[in-house]
Amino acid sequence: MEFINKLGYKAGFVPMGDVNAQKRCYAYIGRAIDTIQTRINDLPPVENEPGVPPGTDEASLLKNEIRVFQNTRDLVEASEGKYNWKKAHMFWEYWDKIKHDVVEVVEGRDSDTTLKKAKIDELEEGRYDPTE
Repeated sequence: MEFINKLGYKAGFVPMGDVNAQKRCYAYIGRAIDTIQTRINDLPPVENEPGVPPGTDEASLLKNEIRVFQNTRDLVEASEGKYNWKKAHMFWEYWDKIKHDVVEVVEGRDSDTTLKKAKIDELEEGRYDPTE
């Protein structure tokens, strides 16, 4: 099977396992966005205090985080679930930049590092690495 994967990769394709992993990670980004949106909606309204720079409250920080995730999701949308190795490579480059933050949002910032690592491994199961 590994021979077939390498042969396909040389022809410009990634295996089905990689495509499925891309789809799981993409859906998880959406879940993180929904989680942040729920947190924003649950926050009490904040009144600006004199002398406090705008954008320092929790809602502003969460809105910035949601923007990063939405922008990344939009960038990888065209690559998500594709067999083409160039598009898959682009997807994984962007995913690698945000995966720890995405998992922290969904699983909780205080959750165990081992749990977060296990979640990333679960999401990326089947991700093809041509160097292995």
